[in-house]
Amino acid sequence: MFDLIQQLNPVAITIITLIAVVFLLAFISTILVRNRYGKISRDFHRNHKLKNPNFSEIVLTKIAEDYRKAAESNGPDVNTQAIIEKYFNKEHNTLALGERFVKQATSIMIILGLLGTFYGLTLSISELVNLLSNGGGMEFTNVEGVVTGLIDSVQGMSVAFVTSLFGITGSVILTFLTTFANIGVVRETLLVEVESYLDNVVAKDYSTRMQEEYQMLAQAVQQVFDRYGDRLSNDLIHLAEDSTLQLTKTTNELQTSSKAMMQAISMFAASLETFSENTRDLTEFNHHLKTNIERMNVSFADLTDTLKESTDNVHSA
Repeated sequence: MFDLIQQLNPVAITIITLIAVVFLLAFISTILVRNRYGKISRDFHRNHKLKNPNFSEIVLTKIAEDYRKAAESNGPDVNTQAIIEKYFNKEHNTLALGERFVKQATSIMIILGLLGTFYGLTLSISELVNLLSNGGGMEFTNVEGVVTGLIDSVQGMSVAFVTSLFGITGSVILTFLTTFANIGVVRETLLVEVESYLDNVVAKDYSTRMQEEYQMLAQAVQQVFDRYGDRLSNDLIHLAEDSTLQLTKTTNELQTSSKAMMQAISMFAASLETFSENTRDLTEFNHHLKTNIERMNVSFADLTDTLKESTDNVHSA
């Protein structure tokens, strides 16, 4: 295999080297990223059952602190997954980059192998074209030249097959490696465990603490209401007693005023009755006076008639 690689041209060797470099980088990235997630997971499992966990990984500490702040502001409506992914992407973006590179490494190696394949086919077809064009329609008398041309074209085919072989082999090995050492599964498992811890432990502790604070606040408010309620009740009792005394006093004064008013009304009624009797006597006097005046008028009329007759008699005599 090494002898075959040494016989390849520099371009083919470069493509094979790139395939080997991509494979090694993907292999190393898989180990490093998996170990890093494993370290975070071990730190999480050491501390998450403690009442006051002290995480050595800064990403776990920031996630817990941000979750508590969000819970204090929004209550139960907290987007836990968004908080976790934000800090993992912020603090460990290189891990996400390594994971993406491992996922794309198989495709990159296959593409490099295909690139070598097309390059080798291009070389082979170019040599065949040169060989046929040099024949120019004449019979091939120089067998050695024909064999040399065929060997050059076959070398181009070897470039195509060797680069494809390296690309496919590297992608197959890396596929098996990533299948058994799946970084995505490790990361998802860690994120699910952290999310479960936040929703089931931190949120429960926070709700219990808030409930205790609400109970203490309710007790304090109840004590305040009881104290002011007693004071208000005593004030109302005193006010009712004072009001009752005032009403009693006012009622007595009203009764006294009513008696005085009744006496005044009785006196006024007696005065009216006396006035009515006086008015009746005055009416009778007026009636007698009117009768006497009428009688006097009649008498004066008779006297006038008598005087007139006497006068007439005097004049007649």
